[in-house]
Amino acid sequence: MNNYTLTKKLEARYSADVVVCGGGTAGAFAAIAAAERGCKVMIVEQFGGLGGTATYGLVTPVMHTHIPSDPQCSYIVPKLNALMVRLGVADPATGRYFDPMGLKIALERMCMDAGVEMLFHTFITDVIKEGDTVKGIVVSNKSGTYVVEGKVFIDCTGDGDIFASAGCAYEKEYSGDDRSYNVSVVFRLGNVDSEEFRNWKYD
Repeated sequence: MNNYTLTKKLEARYSADVVVCGGGTAGAFAAIAAAERGCKVMIVEQFGGLGGTATYGLVTPVMHTHIPSDPQCSYIVPKLNALMVRLGVADPATGRYFDPMGLKIALERMCMDAGVEMLFHTFITDVIKEGDTVKGIVVSNKSGTYVVEGKVFIDCTGDGDIFASAGCAYEKEYSGDDRSYNVSVVFRLGNVDSEEFRNWKYD
């Protein structure tokens, strides 16, 4: 197999205080929280919208934490659920069951309201470091290959792409036998009596 060495000067087209790598629910929440605290924030996302597995993977609903009073992972969750109910894309009784495409719309609206910039259809291919500090990420999309600079980078890729590319150490969860979490299949059903289902599920 042949090897090639490429030398190419890349333009830094964007710069932000906080660059969130990956626009799933974790990335969207991180971006909204940072922007609401006055930071200039950019999300870099490989797909054409936010939400990750919750929108593109149909992973629904918003799960119960099974902790007394059901505390959520973020102060943003109740705001998001309320917005989805107002948009008519979530079950008004609980806010947990939602239309995945409606979630995408709600997350984008919340990001826009907070002032978050979003860069979609963009793959992160490398990182730029000075010593042990990540100074930028190399991205590629239909506009070419260029650099996004930042002061803080948050890895919400789901696979640890940024810290792995930066050379950080990591461990597999099942380091002894190489098992990983099984890939699961999610599906949706129509013509379901939602009220009857809730009565059965939470009885």
